[in-house]
Amino acid sequence: MENIKVNIEQGFLVHWCQEFINRYGNESLFIHSLSDFFTLKVAHMLEDSGKDVDFSKVKIYADEEAFDAINYLRNKCEPLKQPLFKEPLGSEPLGAIENAVDSMFGTGTFNAWLEAFENRNFIKCEQLLKIS
Repeated sequence: MENIKVNIEQGFLVHWCQEFINRYGNESLFIHSLSDFFTLKVAHMLEDSGKDVDFSKVKIYADEEAFDAINYLRNKCEPLKQPLFKEPLGSEPLGAIENAVDSMFGTGTFNAWLEAFENRNFIKCEQLLKIS
């Protein structure tokens, strides 16, 4: 994978490969929230290293609820950590995110989660990731 230079005032979305954007759609809450998730992670890393970060200039597309749902997904699904970052960049195949979620929670879980997420039903998103 190539190293990318991320400007937190532009966010990660400008680095997402076109195939990833096409898979989920230009207006997808998922692709925008995923950009926010990684952009905010970089901004906090910069701040933690002593850099002065103006968070009012950090490029955010979605909102805190969507960010929290992405964070919950990432934390509940260990196999997802690499694909969540690499699939959007094109360094893992399309479907890697879906496969990681489904491998842990069962076939169809990711698509059900994504539908709930896009409809902003974050409670259902969380319920889908509970292991019985």
